[in-house]
Amino acid sequence: MWTVEEGARCYPRVQRSEKTARLLVRAMCGATDGECRGWGLPTELNDLTKGAIAHAVARAWMLKRGDSVRLTDVGQDLVKNGGAPALCSNANRSGSPM
Repeated sequence: MWTVEEGARCYPRVQRSEKTARLLVRAMCGATDGECRGWGLPTELNDLTKGAIAHAVARAWMLKRGDSVRLTDVGQDLVKNGGAPALCSNANRSGSPM
């Protein structure tokens, strides 16, 4: 699916979700001082934020449980490496409960 952005340029929606997910992970890392702490989500999220969370979860940057999210080790590495995703396998994913 395509979406129209500024200047009549078209970008795939997945690119928009990717960019927003990276910004969300960076903001969450800053807000939690880089720790894997859970955050409760507001009850009313817009579609862009919901898509960004889903994208971050799919990339293993965040874990979502109910109405809470938290960064994974992979998400922390994403921020620490200046936005470049770290090479990861299932062994690098932090799957411990919140």
